[in-house]
Amino acid sequence: MKVTNGPLSAYNLHQARQLSVLHALIQASHVVESGWQVEIFAQHISSFAFARYGAHLSEVERLCVDATAPYRENLRLVVCHPPSAEGIQLALAGCDIPGSGLNVLPQLLISKTSYRHSISKLVRDAWQAEWQSCYNGQLTREFFPTVQSATVLHPNQLCRQVAQILSGHSLLKEHQFRFNFTTSPKCDCGAVSDSVSHFLFQCPLFSTQRLAFPTSCSSEDGHWPRPLASIPAYPNIWKAFIAFIRSSKRLRRYSA
Repeated sequence: MKVTNGPLSAYNLHQARQLSVLHALIQASHVVESGWQVEIFAQHISSFAFARYGAHLSEVERLCVDATAPYRENLRLVVCHPPSAEGIQLALAGCDIPGSGLNVLPQLLISKTSYRHSISKLVRDAWQAEWQSCYNGQLTREFFPTVQSATVLHPNQLCRQVAQILSGHSLLKEHQFRFNFTTSPKCDCGAVSDSVSHFLFQCPLFSTQRLAFPTSCSSEDGHWPRPLASIPAYPNIWKAFIAFIRSSKRLRRYSA
């Protein structure tokens, strides 16, 4: 590192001020997280240049904005013009006096990145709340209890057979019997109900096509049968689940 004695150029001085503020913001964040209010004082308004509306920000200034945005309600930036240390002390003494004339900068703007994160979180939370409160889609929620867990879905995987199992609206007799499309919910194997659970884990008519499915489950954690929500959670099990549904060809036909 090259060390040079003497005054800094105007550009380097500005950079030094920004780095000092960034360091102060990082330190302040730890205090704010504990519920405290923090005030940061500087001797020159350029120290808070990152807070100006429409300003072209340097990399350090962008870091300052991102460090400030989550805590902006608990931070106060104050410019104290007197260059002496006594001026800073005067500002500290007068910061809580109404009408003291201290130059307090306006509320900081949030960076585009922080806005994107905030909006994404709001959308995810609203979507999750709607998903949890919805009456319909109960079987689908057993597979995907959270919106985030459904990100495993890929358009190439959602053939009609797989969609039938995930939604419960299928050619299995339990569902068909609800709408009087068949005379009995019994499975052709003799089981009381031709349900999604019976088809996936028990029906002996598809034991050959099912072989890779329980094998994948055993290799992961040994659970068989397993909770429906755990199937999409493991890529190998999810792949075997889809392969079984397709290879069974059960959902391409309907036997009365």
